Amino acid sequence: MSCSEVSRKFYLNRLHPKDILPNIKSGMRIALVVNAAWNVVNFRMPLLRALRDAGHQLLVVCPEDPAVVSIKQEGFRFLPLTTLERKGQNPLTDMRLLRELARIYRQEQIDLALQYTIKPVIYGSLAAPRTGTRVINTITGLGYAFINDGITQKIVKRLYRLALARAYRTFFQNEDDLNLFQQQRLIDPGSALLVPGSGVNTRHFGLTEITPEQQQRVLFIGRLLVDKGIYEFVEAASRLREKYPALTFTVVGAIDPNNPASVPSAVLEQWVNAGIIDYRGQLSDVRTAIAEAGLVVLPSYREGLPRVLLEAGAMGRPVVTTDVPGCRAVARPGLNGWIVPHKRADKLAEAIAVAVQLPHWEFVRIGLNGRKVIEDHYAEEHVIAVYRELIDDLNAD
Repeated sequence: MSCSEVSRKFYLNRLHPKDILPNIKSGMRIALVVNAAWNVVNFRMPLLRALRDAGHQLLVVCPEDPAVVSIKQEGFRFLPLTTLERKGQNPLTDMRLLRELARIYRQEQIDLALQYTIKPVIYGSLAAPRTGTRVINTITGLGYAFINDGITQKIVKRLYRLALARAYRTFFQNEDDLNLFQQQRLIDPGSALLVPGSGVNTRHFGLTEITPEQQQRVLFIGRLLVDKGIYEFVEAASRLREKYPALTFTVVGAIDPNNPASVPSAVLEQWVNAGIIDYRGQLSDVRTAIAEAGLVVLPSYREGLPRVLLEAGAMGRPVVTTDVPGCRAVARPGLNGWIVPHKRADKLAEAIAVAVQLPHWEFVRIGLNGRKVIEDHYAEEHVIAVYRELIDDLNAD
């Protein structure tokens, strides 16, 4: 069975990991490259541990931030990526990033680079062939530059086309993104695979009880960006608080001052002062916030595969999200939540109202269905098994 067939069968037919886990040859020098250390700590650590346990030598390459401490405490080697500007559009800076990645791959004699997020994917893929490094990319989402029309989008698409042609394989976290890249001829269909997101640890994010009081608590978790649907969430909250004063609306997440789509701090302060939302800031561990809430809402405009919906489902929380790529892959109307059109605060408010007014036993049942969906499709061991299968194929070449 080819890697492509394994990936699709795993993703769609719920193979148990033990059915495809191979015996992996040891000794590959693998670099994991991403745009932020916190991304490694929050999303990539289980895969790193599994590859280390399989005998591979791991190197983490990313810009330095406070999360580097956690990477080093896990015993992984770390090299800072000094030229990566996440939102920068200076081509000279990006060329320096390409040269820096090529130098790291060459000096560290990297056999395989696992690359995540737009700039590592593009410039790492362009750098790797000149160093003899193989590349496995993961498209975790399309990002601000891709989903907004204009000259930047055209440049990004051209760069993707050039870069992905040089990769060994590229994973997509939802079928919509994979189909879009194929339709626009940004990737050879033979090198594109599906993976069920970054996975979630269903033991860490365990099932917790929902009380009738908690059913009236609505939670948003995510960066405070326009395209995460934060404005629609606040507008829906404003509408519903007038009709259902017992409802509470909590926001967890950080402002991103370097992102043009970020909510201004003055606007956030207005929402809080008006009593529309309770703002908890950025949390290193969101489990308490999810456990205290009943309903988790993500009105995003587009996602790769939203981690917050996976974590909410694992803890038995019904979800309300939007009918967009990534989000609709997780939420199943009538089973574990509700789906509404994006950019429609009125429809979002209607769905929230339906959810919080359900008989409590039915609300709990929907949450339990969500837990089952996560266990069957999105547990982290599924994701690790898919990567390990592909790496084994590469190592056997």
